[in-house]
Amino acid sequence: MRKWVASCSVVMIAAGALAACGSSGSSKATNPSETTNPGGASSPSDSDLAKLVTNAGKQKFKLTYVDGSGASQMYEQDGKGNSVSGSDDSLTFATATSIVSCDKSSGAYQCTETPASQGNAASPFSGIVTAVQSQFTALGGHFGSRSSKTIAGRDAECVTFSQDDLVGSAAQVSYSGCIDKQTGATLEVAVDDAGKKTTSLLVTKFEEPGPSDFTPPVTPSTYASSLSITLPVNSGGS
Repeated sequence: MRKWVASCSVVMIAAGALAACGSSGSSKATNPSETTNPGGASSPSDSDLAKLVTNAGKQKFKLTYVDGSGASQMYEQDGKGNSVSGSDDSLTFATATSIVSCDKSSGAYQCTETPASQGNAASPFSGIVTAVQSQFTALGGHFGSRSSKTIAGRDAECVTFSQDDLVGSAAQVSYSGCIDKQTGATLEVAVDDAGKKTTSLLVTKFEEPGPSDFTPPVTPSTYASSLSITLPVNSGGS
């Protein structure tokens, strides 16, 4: 198997959003619908699994997941480049051209639109997905330990990257990612550091997005109009 040279920060995936490599504890998000399938449904080949991961952006799904801090978050996409992420009180709508950030205060949403080039649409979920795709690409479609399980009612294929795959890590670290066999959506991400397992993402609900899900709850104001600018007045003096 081709080995992947990786630093600890890369193994942990988007370290700013997830647990640090040197964490002394472990956080395990639980999911009552998560079960292991000894036999399981037929597993995709390594190359088919790699294609699923690569093409996941073209699929539509709505996911409720628990992040590394134990907080419940939501992510959904329509397969056409539009996505929504966040929680009940804070939502981010991202398209190819703009990002709309909506926050609820006093029971009502206020939304602000920013050009995509100036905004930040990154969510913990999208950061993890990017890292998962990078790892699958780095290994060239040749994976080691694989297993099947059911997560949130979905057939998932899991791949474990061992310390031998992740050359460059001083600790005895293994990384596992579970992918939905139908859409390629990432359903679980976990890191085992010398027996201490940290779950960075675990999907608890898998749904079909609705057509109105990608429309902000209120008409957004633009970033420029939300600023109050006072210009100095020339009094005519020298």
